[in-house]
Amino acid sequence: NACGTSPARTKAVMLNPPLTPGPISGPATGVCGTNGAVYTIVPVPNAISYLWTVTNGTIVGANTGTSIVVNWNTSFTSAVVSVRAVNGCGIGAIRTLNVSGAPATPGPITGPVNVCSGATYHYSTATVAGASQYTWVTPGTIVSGQGTKDIDVVYNTLPANNQVVSVRAANPCGTSSIR
Repeated sequence: NACGTSPARTKAVMLNPPLTPGPISGPATGVCGTNGAVYTIVPVPNAISYLWTVTNGTIVGANTGTSIVVNWNTSFTSAVVSVRAVNGCGIGAIRTLNVSGAPATPGPITGPVNVCSGATYHYSTATVAGASQYTWVTPGTIVSGQGTKDIDVVYNTLPANNQVVSVRAANPCGTSSIR
């Protein structure tokens, strides 16, 4: 005013891009050739849309909501699903999920530990998502089921102590670790 100028008062302001999305939920293994796989995140505060991308697959429909649908290629080892939140101030940091075309390691094997010579025993594992075959190795002779999640094994002679029964799951994109 006519008497002078006051000291300046300041306030710092900054852009407010959205936060990084939380974890992506959806299948992460055994998706080789899968159509219609759904991936989802929890809504991010202040986000107005989202930007999803995938490698080795195709997003079916929109890629701007809190979920997407993916058709995966029929032959790949690994892929990445990623998402970023978007608002009027910009694009937030990226969240990713690593995806494998090969199936996961099978779960625990059920079946007897103590066996007798000349007897037949049943071993199995739970179904592994995306697996098209199972490969078993045993100290006995597999009499039925090789390639499936259930086998029957005959022990013609007693195996030595500390022998193991193992299984791997596979599909056209790869093979799991051994259980």
